[in-house]
Amino acid sequence: MTDKLSPRGRPLYLGSRGRHTRFSRIADSVADSFNLSKELTTATLLAAVNSALRGKASITINQDWDEPVNAFFLVCAESGGGKSPSNNFFKQPQLNFQTEWNEQNKNLYLRASVDKKYFAQKLKKHTQQAAELDYGNPKALEQYHAETTRLTEAYEKALRCQPLELFVDDVTNKSLIEAMSRQDGRIAIMEPEVSAFRHIVRAKEVSPILDTILKSFSGERIQLNRAGEPALTIERPILALNIMVQPPIMMQLAKNKAIQGRGILGRFFVTIVEKPRYSRFRHDPIEVPPEVRFEYQDTIYKILTTVEKSKDLLSFSLSDEATEAWLAVKDDVESSIPHNPPPGYGEWKAKAGKHLLHLACLVHIFEHQASNTIIDKRSFELAELLFNFFDKNMWSMLRFMYPEIDFLVAVKALSSGKLYNMGEFSARDMQRALGTYNSTQIAQGIDWLLDNRAIDPIEHRHIENSAKTTMHVGRKKSPTYKIIDAEWHYLRDELL
Repeated sequence: MTDKLSPRGRPLYLGSRGRHTRFSRIADSVADSFNLSKELTTATLLAAVNSALRGKASITINQDWDEPVNAFFLVCAESGGGKSPSNNFFKQPQLNFQTEWNEQNKNLYLRASVDKKYFAQKLKKHTQQAAELDYGNPKALEQYHAETTRLTEAYEKALRCQPLELFVDDVTNKSLIEAMSRQDGRIAIMEPEVSAFRHIVRAKEVSPILDTILKSFSGERIQLNRAGEPALTIERPILALNIMVQPPIMMQLAKNKAIQGRGILGRFFVTIVEKPRYSRFRHDPIEVPPEVRFEYQDTIYKILTTVEKSKDLLSFSLSDEATEAWLAVKDDVESSIPHNPPPGYGEWKAKAGKHLLHLACLVHIFEHQASNTIIDKRSFELAELLFNFFDKNMWSMLRFMYPEIDFLVAVKALSSGKLYNMGEFSARDMQRALGTYNSTQIAQGIDWLLDNRAIDPIEHRHIENSAKTTMHVGRKKSPTYKIIDAEWHYLRDELL
């Protein structure tokens, strides 16, 4: 992969119905105000809703399937792509809510802090009395165990009453688990270039933090055991992971063979954001309209209030029409894996059904703030359009991370001014122009250009029934190819 190449983003299309939703209206307004791409603001808005929810919802499919709602979002953008302003706008209201919530409940937290110390001392003193028990007296033993249970429950209740902490950033495996344990197992990450993703990039075959991240995607039990410290167990951990990185980080990730097959890439909704080009329609960034800012903050506040006040999971289900549409799309998407996909794409496709459910729930909650627990067909249709967008971006990202040799040679050819100026060339001409590939690799590159109609064979010279060169490179009389200007320029603009 040449240094000039970056992954190519795919456009987001939500259709006429999608454009008339609160979700699309707010994302588009922020994009217009800050001169950002709507793909970036849409992905960041979804990440914000995901952070506000932090796994506090599930979708009931049938008696045996209750799907927890959580997602991992990854935005890949070059420096200057607008990651920080988009992230700051959508994250700030949640930080404001956190401050206000903790201020409103400060007396409760203070009382819990006092109770924690009190019951810890009582429990310690009570435990020391075990040596003085009359083990031949069943009634005394029963009273002792009952008091132990009461004190333990009171201590754990005080321990769980912690100030609200929505986000965590710079984490190790231990600090991440401890942060989740303070928040009833639920925490979010919503930062550009976060340390948690660096841990994934550098993960070894045995990586505790990678295991923690994988388990906290779907709420699998995790336990932290440290010598000399009590074991820390979280029955249903949830990490809402929303991160932004630059393309070189993804290339570093591609070089890490230890994570392949672990399923980490298949869990991400990937958005590729290209650096905005100059346009006469661009303007200096302006303030987001007050009514849009208020509508977004009010919506997020309502979601957070519902989430924090609810002791149980918010339970949703699909309407009959949405269920029918989901089953049709799920079966179609999960069975449509192309030939020879890049590493990780099969993992992504295999989770398509769950990805669709998660997107539908996030969109529905933002539109209705949990007041309506039935996800209708309209929300699902918007989720389907979003899934198609993420699917195309995932394919583009994986092809960027794991390019094949025919693609690499073709890209090098497209970037060669010397080759283009020839107008017509043979395999030998191409090998001399590029200089770094052997004859077989050159043949594979020519085959790629033929398949993508960037060139046409104009002379075969004794080679019958073959426009391709894979079996014939090295002969003195090899085919000659003519560059098709329109397709050549199109591919060059797309890939370079």
